[in-house]
Amino acid sequence: MSFRRFVYLVMNDTKRRDFPLRRIDASRLFFPKGERPPAVPLPLEDARLPPAASRFSPPITDTHNGYMEFMLLGGGGGRKRSKVVAADHTGRCVLYDPALRTIRTLPELSAPKFMAAALPIGEDDLYILDKHFHLNPSRDDCFDALIFNEEEGDWDSYALPPPPYADTYDPDYQRFRAHIISYTVVGDGRGGSSIWVSKKGLGTHSFNIGTAKWTKAGDWALPFWGPGRYIPKHKLWIGLSADEDDGVVCAVDLTEKKQPAVPHILWKDLPTPPDWKGKSSFLVHLGHSRFCLARFFWIVQPGGLPCIKFVVFTGLEVERSNGGEELHMVKHRSHRYSLVNNLIHWVL
Repeated sequence: MSFRRFVYLVMNDTKRRDFPLRRIDASRLFFPKGERPPAVPLPLEDARLPPAASRFSPPITDTHNGYMEFMLLGGGGGRKRSKVVAADHTGRCVLYDPALRTIRTLPELSAPKFMAAALPIGEDDLYILDKHFHLNPSRDDCFDALIFNEEEGDWDSYALPPPPYADTYDPDYQRFRAHIISYTVVGDGRGGSSIWVSKKGLGTHSFNIGTAKWTKAGDWALPFWGPGRYIPKHKLWIGLSADEDDGVVCAVDLTEKKQPAVPHILWKDLPTPPDWKGKSSFLVHLGHSRFCLARFFWIVQPGGLPCIKFVVFTGLEVERSNGGEELHMVKHRSHRYSLVNNLIHWVL
Protein backbone atom coordinates (compact mmCIF):
# COMPACT_ATOMS: atom_id res chain seq x y z
CA MET A 1 0.00 0.00 0.00
CA SER A 2 1.37 3.40 -1.01
CA PHE A 3 0.65 6.89 0.22
CA ARG A 4 -1.64 9.27 -1.55
CA ARG A 5 0.34 12.35 -2.42
CA PHE A 6 -2.57 14.73 -3.05
CA VAL A 7 -5.68 15.84 -1.22
CA TYR A 8 -8.39 17.33 -3.43
CA LEU A 9 -10.12 20.53 -2.42
CA VAL A 10 -13.29 21.45 -4.32
CA MET A 11 -15.05 24.78 -3.80
CA ASN A 12 -18.12 26.48 -5.17
CA ASP A 13 -16.93 29.68 -6.86
CA THR A 14 -19.94 31.96 -6.43
CA LYS A 15 -18.68 34.52 -8.93
CA ARG A 16 -17.96 32.16 -11.80
CA ARG A 17 -20.74 29.77 -10.75
CA ASP A 18 -18.59 26.71 -11.14
CA PHE A 19 -16.57 24.30 -8.99
CA PRO A 20 -12.75 24.57 -9.13
CA LEU A 21 -10.77 21.51 -8.06
CA ARG A 22 -7.32 21.96 -6.56
CA ARG A 23 -4.66 19.39 -5.72
CA ILE A 24 -2.99 19.99 -2.34
CA ASP A 25 0.39 18.31 -1.99
CA ALA A 26 -0.09 16.31 1.20
CA SER A 27 3.58 15.31 1.37
CA ARG A 28 4.38 18.84 2.54
CA LEU A 29 2.31 18.21 5.67
CA PHE A 30 4.70 15.47 6.84
CA PHE A 31 8.34 15.31 7.88
CA PRO A 32 10.63 13.11 5.74
CA LYS A 33 10.73 9.42 6.56
CA GLY A 34 12.89 8.80 9.60
CA GLU A 35 12.63 12.40 10.82
CA ARG A 36 10.56 12.89 13.95
CA PRO A 37 8.32 15.93 14.56
CA PRO A 38 9.70 18.20 17.29
CA ALA A 39 8.40 17.86 20.82
CA VAL A 40 6.99 21.39 20.65
CA PRO A 41 4.38 21.71 17.86
CA LEU A 42 5.44 23.90 14.96
CA PRO A 43 3.57 27.17 14.38
CA LEU A 44 0.85 27.34 11.77
CA GLU A 45 2.28 28.05 8.30
CA ASP A 46 0.47 30.22 5.76
CA ALA A 47 0.45 28.69 2.30
CA ARG A 48 -0.94 29.65 -1.09
CA LEU A 49 -3.55 27.54 -2.83
CA PRO A 50 -2.37 26.04 -6.11
CA PRO A 51 -4.24 27.03 -9.26
CA ALA A 52 -7.30 25.01 -10.14
CA ALA A 53 -6.42 21.76 -11.90
CA SER A 54 -9.89 21.70 -13.44
CA ARG A 55 -13.25 23.41 -13.14
CA PHE A 56 -16.69 21.77 -13.23
CA SER A 57 -19.66 23.69 -14.63
CA PRO A 58 -23.08 22.25 -13.72
CA PRO A 59 -26.23 22.88 -15.74
CA ILE A 60 -28.12 25.91 -14.43
CA THR A 61 -31.88 26.21 -14.88
CA ASP A 62 -34.73 28.31 -13.54
CA THR A 63 -35.33 25.80 -10.74
CA HIS A 64 -31.78 24.63 -9.91
CA ASN A 65 -28.73 26.67 -9.01
CA GLY A 66 -26.21 24.19 -10.38
CA TYR A 67 -25.57 21.88 -7.43
CA MET A 68 -22.93 19.14 -7.68
CA GLU A 69 -21.64 16.31 -5.51
CA PHE A 70 -17.97 15.23 -5.49
CA MET A 71 -16.74 11.80 -4.40
CA LEU A 72 -13.41 9.97 -4.43
CA LEU A 73 -13.03 6.68 -6.28
CA GLY A 74 -10.23 4.51 -4.91
CA GLY A 75 -7.21 6.41 -3.68
CA GLY A 76 -6.97 4.86 -0.23
CA GLY A 77 -3.29 4.22 -0.67
CA GLY A 78 -3.88 1.37 -3.11
CA ARG A 79 -2.24 0.42 -6.39
CA LYS A 80 -4.34 2.69 -8.58
CA ARG A 81 -4.54 6.47 -8.81
CA SER A 82 -7.41 8.20 -7.07
CA LYS A 83 -10.07 9.71 -9.31
CA VAL A 84 -12.90 12.15 -8.66
CA VAL A 85 -16.54 11.42 -9.45
CA ALA A 86 -18.70 14.50 -10.01
CA ALA A 87 -22.50 14.16 -10.12
CA ASP A 88 -24.85 17.05 -10.94
CA HIS A 89 -28.42 17.68 -9.76
CA THR A 90 -29.84 15.67 -12.67
CA GLY A 91 -27.97 12.50 -11.69
CA ARG A 92 -25.46 12.67 -14.54
CA CYS A 93 -21.87 11.73 -13.64
CA VAL A 94 -18.35 12.20 -14.95
CA LEU A 95 -15.05 10.70 -13.82
CA TYR A 96 -12.01 12.97 -13.61
CA ASP A 97 -8.46 11.64 -13.46
CA PRO A 98 -6.37 14.50 -11.97
CA ALA A 99 -3.05 12.83 -12.84
CA LEU A 100 -3.89 12.49 -16.54
CA ARG A 101 -6.23 15.51 -16.63
CA THR A 102 -8.80 13.44 -18.48
CA ILE A 103 -12.57 13.23 -18.13
CA ARG A 104 -14.86 10.36 -19.10
CA THR A 105 -18.59 10.00 -18.82
CA LEU A 106 -20.22 7.60 -16.35
CA PRO A 107 -23.72 6.10 -16.30
CA GLU A 108 -26.47 8.21 -14.75
CA LEU A 109 -27.58 7.53 -11.21
CA SER A 110 -31.16 6.36 -10.65
CA ALA A 111 -31.88 9.72 -8.99
CA PRO A 112 -29.84 12.78 -7.99
CA LYS A 113 -27.96 12.50 -4.71
CA PHE A 114 -27.64 15.34 -2.21
CA MET A 115 -25.10 15.42 0.64
CA ALA A 116 -24.43 11.77 -0.15
CA ALA A 117 -22.35 9.22 1.74
CA ALA A 118 -19.77 7.89 -0.72
CA LEU A 119 -18.31 4.50 0.18
CA PRO A 120 -15.57 3.08 -2.05
CA ILE A 121 -15.20 -0.70 -2.19
CA GLY A 122 -11.80 -1.77 -3.47
CA GLU A 123 -10.22 0.48 -6.07
CA ASP A 124 -12.96 0.55 -8.70
CA ASP A 125 -16.44 0.44 -7.12
CA LEU A 126 -18.36 3.23 -5.44
CA TYR A 127 -21.58 3.01 -3.37
CA ILE A 128 -23.58 6.23 -3.00
CA LEU A 129 -26.32 6.71 -0.39
CA ASP A 130 -28.39 9.77 0.41
CA LYS A 131 -27.84 10.94 3.98
CA HIS A 132 -30.74 13.43 4.13
CA PHE A 133 -34.11 12.29 2.83
CA HIS A 134 -35.71 15.70 3.39
CA LEU A 135 -33.44 16.96 0.59
CA ASN A 136 -34.34 14.08 -1.74
CA PRO A 137 -37.90 12.79 -1.22
CA SER A 138 -37.32 9.90 -3.66
CA ARG A 139 -36.49 7.40 -0.95
CA ASP A 140 -36.81 4.37 -3.26
CA ASP A 141 -33.94 5.74 -5.37
CA CYS A 142 -31.68 6.81 -2.52
CA PHE A 143 -28.98 4.14 -2.94
CA ASP A 144 -26.87 3.48 -6.06
CA ALA A 145 -23.62 1.76 -6.97
CA LEU A 146 -21.10 2.38 -9.74
CA ILE A 147 -19.52 -1.02 -10.40
CA PHE A 148 -16.58 -1.51 -12.73
CA ASN A 149 -17.14 -4.15 -15.41
CA GLU A 150 -13.73 -5.62 -16.16
CA GLU A 151 -14.86 -7.30 -19.39
CA GLU A 152 -16.31 -4.07 -20.80
CA GLY A 153 -13.67 -1.82 -19.26
CA ASP A 154 -16.38 0.55 -18.07
CA TRP A 155 -18.68 1.24 -15.13
CA ASP A 156 -22.30 0.13 -14.74
CA SER A 157 -24.84 1.90 -12.55
CA TYR A 158 -27.15 -0.09 -10.29
CA ALA A 159 -30.09 1.03 -8.18
CA LEU A 160 -29.93 -0.77 -4.85
CA PRO A 161 -32.69 -1.42 -2.29
CA PRO A 162 -33.25 1.46 0.15
CA PRO A 163 -32.33 0.97 3.80
CA PRO A 164 -35.13 -0.25 6.09
CA TYR A 165 -35.20 3.05 7.98
CA ALA A 166 -36.07 5.02 4.80
CA ASP A 167 -39.77 5.26 5.71
CA THR A 168 -39.31 5.99 9.41
CA TYR A 169 -41.59 8.96 10.07
CA ASP A 170 -41.13 11.29 13.03
CA PRO A 171 -44.49 12.89 14.01
CA ASP A 172 -42.75 15.42 16.27
CA TYR A 173 -40.92 16.93 13.30
CA GLN A 174 -43.60 16.17 10.69
CA ARG A 175 -41.06 14.63 8.36
CA PHE A 176 -39.12 11.45 7.67
CA ARG A 177 -36.38 11.39 10.27
CA ALA A 178 -33.90 9.22 8.39
CA HIS A 179 -30.67 11.21 8.48
CA ILE A 180 -27.57 9.11 8.97
CA ILE A 181 -24.60 10.58 10.80
CA SER A 182 -21.90 7.93 10.43
CA TYR A 183 -20.95 5.28 7.90
CA THR A 184 -18.14 2.86 7.14
CA VAL A 185 -17.17 -0.32 5.31
CA VAL A 186 -16.63 -3.53 7.29
CA GLY A 187 -14.97 -6.51 5.59
CA ASP A 188 -11.95 -7.40 3.55
CA GLY A 189 -13.16 -7.65 -0.02
CA ARG A 190 -15.64 -6.67 -2.69
CA GLY A 191 -18.05 -9.58 -2.15
CA GLY A 192 -17.44 -10.08 1.56
CA SER A 193 -17.82 -6.48 2.67
CA SER A 194 -20.72 -4.74 4.36
CA ILE A 195 -21.67 -1.08 4.49
CA TRP A 196 -22.69 0.15 7.91
CA VAL A 197 -24.71 3.34 8.41
CA SER A 198 -26.07 4.69 11.65
CA LYS A 199 -27.46 7.45 13.80
CA LYS A 200 -28.63 7.63 17.40
CA GLY A 201 -32.34 6.81 17.40
CA LEU A 202 -32.11 4.85 14.14
CA GLY A 203 -29.46 2.37 15.25
CA THR A 204 -26.91 0.79 12.93
CA HIS A 205 -27.93 -0.92 9.68
CA SER A 206 -25.75 -3.16 7.53
CA PHE A 207 -25.88 -3.68 3.77
CA ASN A 208 -24.21 -6.88 2.57
CA ILE A 209 -22.39 -6.31 -0.73
CA GLY A 210 -22.62 -9.96 -1.78
CA THR A 211 -26.34 -10.52 -1.11
CA ALA A 212 -27.53 -6.91 -1.64
CA LYS A 213 -29.67 -7.17 1.51
CA TRP A 214 -30.08 -4.91 4.52
CA THR A 215 -30.12 -6.08 8.14
CA LYS A 216 -30.16 -4.19 11.42
CA ALA A 217 -26.94 -4.64 13.38
CA GLY A 218 -28.37 -3.14 16.56
CA ASP A 219 -29.92 -0.12 18.27
CA TRP A 220 -26.50 1.36 18.99
CA ALA A 221 -24.78 3.96 16.83
CA LEU A 222 -21.28 4.16 15.38
CA PRO A 223 -19.08 6.73 17.15
CA PHE A 224 -18.13 8.66 14.01
CA TRP A 225 -19.23 11.97 12.54
CA GLY A 226 -19.10 11.12 8.87
CA PRO A 227 -16.98 8.25 7.52
CA GLY A 228 -14.85 5.85 9.49
CA ARG A 229 -11.83 4.33 7.69
CA TYR A 230 -10.36 0.92 8.41
CA ILE A 231 -6.59 0.89 9.05
CA PRO A 232 -5.31 -2.68 8.49
CA LYS A 233 -2.02 -2.07 10.31
CA HIS A 234 -3.83 -1.33 13.57
CA LYS A 235 -7.03 -3.34 12.88
CA LEU A 236 -9.10 -0.32 13.90
CA TRP A 237 -11.57 2.08 12.32
CA ILE A 238 -10.61 5.75 12.61
CA GLY A 239 -12.72 8.85 12.04
CA LEU A 240 -13.97 12.12 13.51
CA SER A 241 -15.79 11.65 16.80
CA ALA A 242 -19.54 12.27 16.90
CA ASP A 243 -19.53 12.83 20.65
CA GLU A 244 -16.65 15.27 21.02
CA ASP A 245 -15.81 18.77 19.87
CA ASP A 246 -15.35 19.42 16.18
CA GLY A 247 -12.12 17.96 14.77
CA VAL A 248 -11.52 15.29 17.44
CA VAL A 249 -10.23 11.98 16.01
CA CYS A 250 -11.16 8.63 17.55
CA ALA A 251 -10.54 4.91 16.92
CA VAL A 252 -12.75 1.89 17.56
CA ASP A 253 -12.68 -1.86 16.97
CA LEU A 254 -15.53 -3.20 14.79
CA THR A 255 -14.11 -6.65 14.12
CA GLU A 256 -16.66 -8.34 16.39
CA LYS A 257 -19.52 -6.82 14.35
CA LYS A 258 -21.45 -5.84 17.45
CA GLN A 259 -21.83 -2.76 19.62
CA PRO A 260 -18.29 -1.34 19.80
CA ALA A 261 -16.53 -0.46 23.01
CA VAL A 262 -16.00 3.13 24.07
CA PRO A 263 -13.94 4.76 21.30
CA HIS A 264 -10.35 5.69 22.00
CA ILE A 265 -9.61 9.39 21.51
CA LEU A 266 -6.51 9.73 19.35
CA TRP A 267 -6.29 13.46 18.71
CA LYS A 268 -7.58 16.75 20.10
CA ASP A 269 -6.20 19.88 18.53
CA LEU A 270 -5.01 22.82 20.60
CA PRO A 271 -7.68 25.45 21.32
CA THR A 272 -8.15 27.93 18.47
CA PRO A 273 -8.30 31.71 18.95
CA PRO A 274 -11.70 32.88 20.25
CA ASP A 275 -12.52 34.81 17.06
CA TRP A 276 -12.09 31.66 14.91
CA LYS A 277 -15.53 30.24 14.21
CA GLY A 278 -15.48 26.59 13.20
CA LYS A 279 -17.57 25.56 10.23
CA SER A 280 -16.80 21.95 9.30
CA SER A 281 -14.09 19.31 9.37
CA PHE A 282 -12.92 16.48 7.12
CA LEU A 283 -10.55 13.60 7.89
CA VAL A 284 -8.90 12.22 4.74
CA HIS A 285 -7.07 8.90 4.81
CA LEU A 286 -3.78 9.07 2.86
CA GLY A 287 -2.79 5.43 3.15
CA HIS A 288 -1.07 3.38 5.86
CA SER A 289 -1.53 5.30 9.13
CA ARG A 290 -1.47 8.83 7.71
CA PHE A 291 -4.33 11.30 7.61
CA CYS A 292 -4.99 14.88 6.63
CA LEU A 293 -7.31 16.77 8.96
CA ALA A 294 -8.98 19.71 7.18
CA ARG A 295 -10.81 22.26 9.33
CA PHE A 296 -12.69 25.25 7.92
CA PHE A 297 -12.94 28.52 9.86
CA TRP A 298 -14.12 32.06 9.43
CA ILE A 299 -13.48 35.32 11.28
CA VAL A 300 -16.21 37.93 11.49
CA GLN A 301 -14.67 41.35 10.96
CA PRO A 302 -16.04 44.52 12.60
CA GLY A 303 -17.84 47.20 10.67
CA GLY A 304 -19.68 44.89 8.30
CA LEU A 305 -16.56 43.86 6.39
CA PRO A 306 -16.59 40.47 4.63
CA CYS A 307 -15.70 37.43 6.71
CA ILE A 308 -12.18 36.07 6.50
CA LYS A 309 -12.49 32.42 5.47
CA PHE A 310 -9.71 29.84 5.51
CA VAL A 311 -8.97 26.13 5.84
CA VAL A 312 -6.26 24.53 7.98
CA PHE A 313 -4.72 21.27 6.74
CA THR A 314 -2.85 19.19 9.35
CA GLY A 315 -0.78 16.06 8.74
CA LEU A 316 -1.46 13.36 11.35
CA GLU A 317 0.02 9.88 11.75
CA VAL A 318 -1.12 7.00 13.97
CA GLU A 319 1.66 5.32 15.93
CA ARG A 320 2.10 2.78 18.71
CA SER A 321 4.45 3.09 21.66
CA ASN A 322 5.28 1.22 24.85
CA GLY A 323 5.89 -2.00 22.98
CA GLY A 324 2.82 -1.57 20.84
CA GLU A 325 0.43 -1.29 23.78
CA GLU A 326 -0.40 2.41 23.45
CA LEU A 327 -1.98 3.97 20.38
CA HIS A 328 -1.67 7.69 19.72
CA MET A 329 -1.57 10.24 16.92
CA VAL A 330 1.45 12.37 16.02
CA LYS A 331 1.04 15.83 14.53
CA HIS A 332 3.43 16.79 11.74
CA ARG A 333 2.80 20.16 10.03
CA SER A 334 -0.20 22.49 9.62
CA HIS A 335 -0.83 24.79 6.65
CA ARG A 336 -3.45 27.52 6.40
CA TYR A 337 -5.01 28.43 3.05
CA SER A 338 -7.14 31.53 2.52
CA LEU A 339 -10.46 31.01 0.73
CA VAL A 340 -12.44 33.55 -1.29
CA ASN A 341 -15.68 33.52 -3.28
CA ASN A 342 -16.81 30.12 -2.05
CA LEU A 343 -19.79 28.75 -0.20
CA ILE A 344 -19.56 24.98 -0.38
CA HIS A 345 -16.46 22.81 -0.18
CA TRP A 346 -15.43 19.16 -0.31
CA VAL A 347 -12.15 17.65 0.79
CA LEU A 348 -11.43 14.28 -0.83
